[in-house]
Amino acid sequence: MSRQTQTALLTSRPTTIRCEDGYVLHGSSWEPRQAAIPATTVIICPALFVRQRFYARFAGYLAGRGLRVLCLANRGMESSLAAEQRPWNHKLQHWGERDLPAIIARARHDNPGHRLFVVGHSMGGQLVALSKASHQLDGIITVAATHAWWGHWSWPWGLGILAWYGGVAPLLGRGLKVFPADRLNLGPDVASPLVRDWARWGRHPDYIFGPFGMEPRMDSYPGRVLAYSFTDDERLGCRAAVDALHQHYASADLTRRHVDPAELGLKAVGHFGYFRQQTGVELWEETLRWMA
Repeated sequence: MSRQTQTALLTSRPTTIRCEDGYVLHGSSWEPRQAAIPATTVIICPALFVRQRFYARFAGYLAGRGLRVLCLANRGMESSLAAEQRPWNHKLQHWGERDLPAIIARARHDNPGHRLFVVGHSMGGQLVALSKASHQLDGIITVAATHAWWGHWSWPWGLGILAWYGGVAPLLGRGLKVFPADRLNLGPDVASPLVRDWARWGRHPDYIFGPFGMEPRMDSYPGRVLAYSFTDDERLGCRAAVDALHQHYASADLTRRHVDPAELGLKAVGHFGYFRQQTGVELWEETLRWMA
């Protein structure tokens, strides 16, 4: 059976996880038919404005190789937002401080003894180390995860990002409980405070390390980190911004990969191609080798 066929046959099942503060995350899990040796669980942390189903092919592929996979919609986004039973005081930092620790705790409870990795895409990779729970991870893989201060981008991208942070994002979300991302063809709707938090951080040169009440744990993370960026992702995930984030992993064993699509025989990868089966399989195999 080909790997592509295996991926198609391995479907997900609905999963919910309750965080310590009572918030319920909704998402999916993929179970392998035969566990890899050593037994491994992977948590996928989605990007802001990206639907959970976007990661299904990648998750199915990992499950086809014997890994257990979890992918939850963070609080204030997509299925978790739709299922809210009462108003919540949403903060973007809670993705790393509350949501991921709950997912890690569930993974440890359900599969004790498994090696545990996170694959974080964009914002999902930025916020992995906002909690001490990240120190329970055997490894972190980030895909186009940036220190997203607008000044890291060259002309004209930096000016466009500043305009988004300084005007477009705050204005569109002002006075609205939900940012209308779906209507704007940006992705799933998200709670407006999350977008305002991102815009406020991005205007400050220290980004998440600025005066916003967060305590990133990157400097003390002792595990392994594999950080991807791409030569054709200058608009959203430029190399300087990715480097600026990962320089804070001072105690980690860091592997930094700045990938040219041509080395994979591809015309483009960009900000999203890692997770698309038609462009990402070789990188998925590389990631599996790194985890092994």
